[in-house]
Amino acid sequence: VLAALWLWTLSRRGWVLVMVLVGIGLIANLFLWSIGQPAWVRLAIQAATAFYLNSAPVRQLFEHRREIEPIVLRDPEAQAG
Repeated sequence: VLAALWLWTLSRRGWVLVMVLVGIGLIANLFLWSIGQPAWVRLAIQAATAFYLNSAPVRQLFEHRREIEPIVLRDPEAQAG
């Protein structure tokens, strides 16, 4: 629940926690597959979740920007003309 809340608020901690939980789930499902008890649906959902959360547009949502972009109050080119 905590991971979902952090993910909802676009917290970097939430993204990391969900990725760790998905990784643990993938390892557990790969172990089940290796002993002959595959859970294909869970494995597919967790793999899709890992790929989605690791895609560039989604990762950018969770990056902290260190620089502050200036706010333009007046456009000097518009005033010249």
